[in-house]
Amino acid sequence: APEKAEFIIECVQTANGYIWQPTFSYQNKKQIIKKQDILFFNHKPVIAKFEQSLYRLQNVTDLTTLHPALNLTSFTSEAFKNPQVVNKLLTISQIVPIQLPIDLTKDATLATPIPLLLLNRDVTPWTVEPFMTYGDQRFHTQNTTPILFSNSINNKLCKRDLDKENVLYQQICTLLKSKEPFRILYEDREYFLHTVLPQIPPDWQIALKNETSAVKRSKADFNFDQTSGINWLDINGTVKIDDSTLALSDILDELLKENPFLTVKGSSYLLSSQDKQKLLQLSAYYDKKEKKVKLSRLHVGALEELEGIVDTSKLHKAWQQTLKAIRSFSTLKEAPLPKNFQAKLRPYQQEGVNWLSFLKEYQFGGILADDMGLGKTIQALTILAHSHEDVSVTKPSLIVAPTSVVYNWQEEIKRFTPGLKTYLYMGKERTFPQDKNINIIITSYALLWRDHKQFSNHNFHYVVLDEAHYIKNYKSRTAKTAHLISAEHRLSLTGTPLENNLTELWSQFAFVNPELFSSLEHFKQTFVNPIEKYQNQEVKLHLQRLIKPFLLRRLKKYVLKELPPKIEQTVWCEMEEKQRILYEAMKQYYQAKILKIVEQKGIKKSQIEILEALLRLRQICCHPDLLKLDKRKSYPFLPAKLHNIHSSSKLETVIELLQTAIAEGHKVLLFSQFVSMLNILQTELNKAKISSLMLTGKTKNRQELIETFQTNTSYSVFLLSLKAGGTGLNLTVADYVIHYDPWWNPAVEIQATDRAHRIGQTKSVSVY
Repeated sequence: APEKAEFIIECVQTANGYIWQPTFSYQNKKQIIKKQDILFFNHKPVIAKFEQSLYRLQNVTDLTTLHPALNLTSFTSEAFKNPQVVNKLLTISQIVPIQLPIDLTKDATLATPIPLLLLNRDVTPWTVEPFMTYGDQRFHTQNTTPILFSNSINNKLCKRDLDKENVLYQQICTLLKSKEPFRILYEDREYFLHTVLPQIPPDWQIALKNETSAVKRSKADFNFDQTSGINWLDINGTVKIDDSTLALSDILDELLKENPFLTVKGSSYLLSSQDKQKLLQLSAYYDKKEKKVKLSRLHVGALEELEGIVDTSKLHKAWQQTLKAIRSFSTLKEAPLPKNFQAKLRPYQQEGVNWLSFLKEYQFGGILADDMGLGKTIQALTILAHSHEDVSVTKPSLIVAPTSVVYNWQEEIKRFTPGLKTYLYMGKERTFPQDKNINIIITSYALLWRDHKQFSNHNFHYVVLDEAHYIKNYKSRTAKTAHLISAEHRLSLTGTPLENNLTELWSQFAFVNPELFSSLEHFKQTFVNPIEKYQNQEVKLHLQRLIKPFLLRRLKKYVLKELPPKIEQTVWCEMEEKQRILYEAMKQYYQAKILKIVEQKGIKKSQIEILEALLRLRQICCHPDLLKLDKRKSYPFLPAKLHNIHSSSKLETVIELLQTAIAEGHKVLLFSQFVSMLNILQTELNKAKISSLMLTGKTKNRQELIETFQTNTSYSVFLLSLKAGGTGLNLTVADYVIHYDPWWNPAVEIQATDRAHRIGQTKSVSVY
């Protein structure tokens, strides 16, 4: 391979004066060359052959630039006073290093370098080249010429301050993340624009390729004016840079083109980070068509950081009232409870209802994102029940939930708010209710998009989305349908408002508050790219402030003092159609069989048959596969089609419960009396990519599994048989317990639950 070398021109003293000697410098060695004995190859960088050796000239990228250096003639010291000679040396010294003897440079003075970055935007990727300038001379990083051949101030020889240059180069190399301070390439243009450019130190000049003057970095002076109404705020203004005054809209138009430089009267300007950040905040609400910044009252959370731009004392009274409310969420007025309310709210739940009441009063939508088990359902039912007590409310409210928990909503309404009249929009024969006294319609996400035309023809008082992560994918049919539902109030319930990326948040707010963010494209440009791509903390803080009034999230650990040591909840689910048909067929079979046996033997001698019947019916409820219908021949009375049922609504419900708990960072113990059910569960968990451990009576490495679950965060679910896992275990890392199939003896369940809820447990345990 060619030897890496640097091409330099040395000035050597002779009896008759001075001559120029071309030299290759490499590995602390010097190779003097003769012009007539060298062969050049026009590569980048240039390759030279001299005396059977190849040299890669690292500081020469264009062969034609070497011609003036190779054609220099001898001279005397008096030649240094000739302007033509000086200008020629000046040109060459900026291409390759020139080294002079000490006697010619002893009177040279030390000059101060001014660092400069030359940006070339005409190529992809952009190139960034650092230079050091001295008066009218510009030296590249690879040029180590120590002497300046002219000086625009005193017209004397000067020395370059190479130590100072090195400090400056290291400074810019750290910023540009380059090991070598030479021709730094940026594959990612946006990274340079948004992250690097604003951080370039003020003592560095910036120049653009093909522009004669350097970029100006003058401070901008802003002048804003505002007008506001009940639900709108318009901002106009001007920006003064040096002696030029521009309309705010002109500056924002340039900013939205992602051009980091503003062109004013033929000069390029680079705004300071502070000025640019102020404009970026405004650009989030800029209306290109109307050429003005437009905010709705939904953007009230952004006013805090627009201080200095917006004079809040001059806002419409409606804005000032809203501002006052969001600044004191903890002291929101207490919302009254509905009549005949069959529960006692915990303090944090009352605060949640106060917040929901605030949203309703100010016509805002919201996301209640409390941790799983903290009672999102009861808080939502409280505001719904109180709202429907108002005689002026004539429209029904709609609750949309996963199919597996639709019936659970109906049961919870009966339990806590029996005054609400409900209607299930489910089944093959489903129709919208004709009864105008219906308060709540409950349906599933699957039916929402399947019957989207039906739903789009109705207006609702409230629309509540349970497990609202179902609409996180804005491209899905479910999300698109939900976004189009017409309602006076919108509420989402989810423990995981954001799981993977910020577009999920956009989809959630496109439902609850469609006007908060404009188009998805604008949201990506304003928030997604700066936050996810460049970790821009200022933009992240801006987004947090913007959504803060409309998103309430409390974690279990923060309200622990208000929680009982153990929270128990029964989750209801309806059998799916085929499962129900099988259940009814089995029930009829055993009903006839037991009646006959009891008639023959009497009730006392028929206990085994009765227990068998109950066991089979319980197994169907758990999962039809527990009966092994495809293998048994003991059910000849069942039609052939019932031997191939392999679905269970209970299983679906439990998987959704687990996914929610795991997404929120919890660990779960899941008990079943059937080992075969645990096997089915583990298979389904594997499909859902949920890591689990299983302990049964046959498990030999019990303690190893227990320690793994207690210490390894990779495992979120521990499947336990009721007998083997019900005693002798300490699993306090889990704060959720699910009993898949209730046991005959409640004491056995309590004992199993105590595996998580026992001495050493510092969290409240939720039991399902």
